[in-house]
Amino acid sequence: MKKVLSPINDIIKNSKESILKKSLKKLDVVSREEFEVQKKILLKTRQKLESIEAKLDQLLAEKK
Repeated sequence: MKKVLSPINDIIKNSKESILKKSLKKLDVVSREEFEVQKKILLKTRQKLESIEAKLDQLLAEKK
């Protein structure tokens, strides 16, 4: 009986995986790797912005 059900179980498993993958694509999610890359980019951008803000504050203070 198990030999008969094995192909059916494989079909069900593959179908579930396919449905799950399609559903995740619809959710517009990103991989952990892509998330980490974007996190690093955001950190660098934030640091640059803070540096520029500090320089601007210094220039404005010198102007007064």
